Amino acid sequence: MSAPISEVEAQSLVPEASAAGVLDWPLAPSPGGLGVGLLAWVRARQLDLVMLAAALVPCSIVHGWGMHTFPAFFDDEGAYVSQAYAVDKLHALAPYTYWYDHPPLGWIVLGGWGSMASLFSASSSTIGGSRTFVFLLFIVSAALLYGVARRLALSPALSALAVGLFGLSPLAVDYQRMVLLDNIAMPWLLGAFFLALTPRRRIGAYAGSALLFAAAVLTKETFVLLLPALVMLIWTSCPRSTRRFAIAVFGALVTSVGAFYPLFALLRGELLSGKDHTSLLDGIRFQLSRVGGGSVLDSHSPTRHLLDTWLHLDTVMLVCAVAVVVPLLAVRRVRWIGLALAVPIVMALRPGSYVPAMYVIALLPFAALGLAALAAEATAASRRERHPALLRKTLATAAVVVLAVPAGIAAATWPSSDESMMRTNDTSGDQRAVEWLATHAPRSSRVLVDATVWTDLVDRGFDRGGIVWFYKLDLDPAVSTPWWRFDYVVRSNLMAGNLAWLPRSRTVYDHSRIVAVFTTKDERIEIRRVVKPRGH
Repeated sequence: MSAPISEVEAQSLVPEASAAGVLDWPLAPSPGGLGVGLLAWVRARQLDLVMLAAALVPCSIVHGWGMHTFPAFFDDEGAYVSQAYAVDKLHALAPYTYWYDHPPLGWIVLGGWGSMASLFSASSSTIGGSRTFVFLLFIVSAALLYGVARRLALSPALSALAVGLFGLSPLAVDYQRMVLLDNIAMPWLLGAFFLALTPRRRIGAYAGSALLFAAAVLTKETFVLLLPALVMLIWTSCPRSTRRFAIAVFGALVTSVGAFYPLFALLRGELLSGKDHTSLLDGIRFQLSRVGGGSVLDSHSPTRHLLDTWLHLDTVMLVCAVAVVVPLLAVRRVRWIGLALAVPIVMALRPGSYVPAMYVIALLPFAALGLAALAAEATAASRRERHPALLRKTLATAAVVVLAVPAGIAAATWPSSDESMMRTNDTSGDQRAVEWLATHAPRSSRVLVDATVWTDLVDRGFDRGGIVWFYKLDLDPAVSTPWWRFDYVVRSNLMAGNLAWLPRSRTVYDHSRIVAVFTTKDERIEIRRVVKPRGH
């Protein structure tokens, strides 16, 4: 047993405060060993640990309860899980031709998890199992957000509030449960901001921030929109004497790590466009030329429809994300949070911009953090004696309003919405379709499917070459199966909505007849048998 430590030794274990009054979280080596150092760290962080637990426990319950059954499996989830399957089982980046639509780090990490957790074992839904991994990443992200708030010198209570806003919003519960690259990238992103807020201004911390940010971009490339905010944070928090050097180190590392992606494409001979291969240049061109969804002011545009969907899920966080931008930009210490919200919002509001459904995920942590930071700024200003009494009362009132109004609306609307998401089963249609085919169809069957069931069918022994994702039948030259070679079609709402511009898939569908139907609240899954011409 280690000898008791003295009061002087215990004090030496408490992290030093920076010039800004923010406590440094990393623990310095202690003379008493790891166990003594950990105990001292826990004692010094008792209030933080209690407040973090108070925020994390309800968030974890809401996110974890029912995550396998709501929301409905999303096509992008199926694509990333199938690519993770390819990483784990096929030692490839995709089960079809990899065409550089996204950098692969996200599903490489997911494939590693799948290998360790035996995800691809035909025992359950692979998307549902992958959501368990996303749930663990959410917990890490929430803890990092708390750390970012504390390094901003927010109180433990306000830091916990930021975590609660980040995790309990119905908008967050809906999107943060899904197996999306944005959710896999979030811990990298928040870790980068956490290290950039190093109270001791260490170059090593800025270097680590660069590596984590590069990992976030190599997981989801749109996170590059947060680069200006991170650079501003480093620039404003660094001492003048090391500011330029810190930015140079940060920029060099982000560029060097990010360059691995084009280098990978170059080594595969797929950097530039070519007649017989995909290329990184073609992937970039595709992303930049995607057809926009129209203006949010047009009530009939897809962008407006997406915005209405977000607002239906939760008005509070979206309105706050926009409302806090200008006040945040006006306060130097938290201006970077305003920039982290302003850049993605402006990009989304550009005429003709393409806004994917998961775009909102990147806004949620900064909206929550911005609300808590503004409340802290107003509260601190209201206590400064140099301000006139009337101004102090006004600022105190503003601090209450900043939190009380959204908190009141959230308290009135979030519980019922979250409870509904915890109890609703929107994924049973996909699962019943998989079980029906596993029971009634030979394993050699050729089936045209949505990506949401591709991995589950392959996982249950169906021939990988015979389970065809409908997009690939029309868009991947390596897939050339004629319509009469198919035995079944698994029709989903997404497939039905895209058949008009996918002629080969449409032909297979038109030659099929319904043999089983599985419905949920928002989805209709049909098992359709292909009626083949005589002699086939």
